[in-house]
Amino acid sequence: GDVGGIERLCLDFAKKRQDDVFVFAKGGGRLIHEYLNVNKNVFIFGKDERMTFIRAYKFANYIFDIVKKEQFDAVILHGQASFFWIIVRVLKRRITSINVFVYVHENESLFLAFERMSLCLMKKSLNGIIAISEDVQNSLIKKFSFLKNKIYVNYNGIDLEKFNPKKDSDCDKEIRLVYVGRLIEEKGVQNILRALADCRDMPVTLDIIGDGAYRKALEDLTLSLGLQGMVEFLGMRQDVANLLPSYNFFIHLPQCEEGFGITVAEALACGLICIVNDRGAMTELVRDGYNGFVLSAGQSYDLRQLFSNIMLGYYDLKSMRNNAVESAQAFYIKKTIEKLENIVSSSHKRGSL
Repeated sequence: GDVGGIERLCLDFAKKRQDDVFVFAKGGGRLIHEYLNVNKNVFIFGKDERMTFIRAYKFANYIFDIVKKEQFDAVILHGQASFFWIIVRVLKRRITSINVFVYVHENESLFLAFERMSLCLMKKSLNGIIAISEDVQNSLIKKFSFLKNKIYVNYNGIDLEKFNPKKDSDCDKEIRLVYVGRLIEEKGVQNILRALADCRDMPVTLDIIGDGAYRKALEDLTLSLGLQGMVEFLGMRQDVANLLPSYNFFIHLPQCEEGFGITVAEALACGLICIVNDRGAMTELVRDGYNGFVLSAGQSYDLRQLFSNIMLGYYDLKSMRNNAVESAQAFYIKKTIEKLENIVSSSHKRGSL
């Protein structure tokens, strides 16, 4: 229930799927109250206790009681937490007809050892694994070839009604960059800052929206690079959808193999030209020269040359903005929900948890 791509996706599910039930392993997350405001079927198992084997078993029985009461016959687990295999085992033993799916939101390379073990333990009991991108699917097949026939791809979705495309056409006059996301080392914001050090004499600004354990290190790096007049940290914001149209470029150069990129999809929906690298699923959202720019992943990026070419008019930025808005349609939350329904209904479901 904290701020993240999984929680945002499920929050949109909760808004659109009023008959579904949403269960949290523990409370305390900053998004919990938003779920409670939009859906009456929200259950919270505990507070902030550590998920021990005994608590996981109790949690599994907690879910079983809800499934039995509501007469659901499909359970969808989000993520690949190590205790999921206990939930699957309990449900399958107590309701033989139950269908269980696991949503995998990360590239396999980011799995911890016990998460790999959990997925192996669940392999015979799972009805399906839902990967949020082709990159995630391919990484799973590469590591767990025995799961190949159980994996479905369903892109994460965004609520397009929340996002309005920008209308101005001044992309060639100044570069107003924005990054939105958690501030952790894996997201690669430090690489953006280092690349901007070569652009200090250019009409370029960067706003960083988000928070996290790595923020202090990023603020210190900003000072050491002399970027304090160019870069601003805005912290956590609840009005991101309203803020995005005030920028013209979105930038995300992750260190990790990103499974999808909710914030990239949101930026596209606002007509922002996205600057990304070729890690993970980035190239499934952004096509170089069509709706953004794709850079080769590395520790350094030549943003100065890219910005110079932009301001010299080398690109049809108006068409790229229009392409960005159009390409975001592929990630409409309604399409995500429809495909999820089709996956679940392939086993003749009547409802889902």
